[in-house]
Amino acid sequence: MTIPEERLAQISHRFAELEARLASGWHDVDLSPAGEQQARELGERHAGRAFDAIYTSDSLRGRRTASLAFGDGVAVVMDPRLRECD
Repeated sequence: MTIPEERLAQISHRFAELEARLASGWHDVDLSPAGEQQARELGERHAGRAFDAIYTSDSLRGRRTASLAFGDGVAVVMDPRLRECD
């Protein structure tokens, strides 16, 4: 019997609008233009890797990072327990 290999990759969301001035915490802000570009670059760096799922907080910036980086080709699971500390 072959045991499947399991891997976990942890990747943080990219820059948000407020992060130029302060930490975002639980403020539900969108990605900044720089954060959007970083999310696209993230997807490019991981092109060709197979992910079973992307787990993210329910924050707008987490959802947008997942969407911009990985598109619709992989399931996105949102969980408020994955929010950063406030």
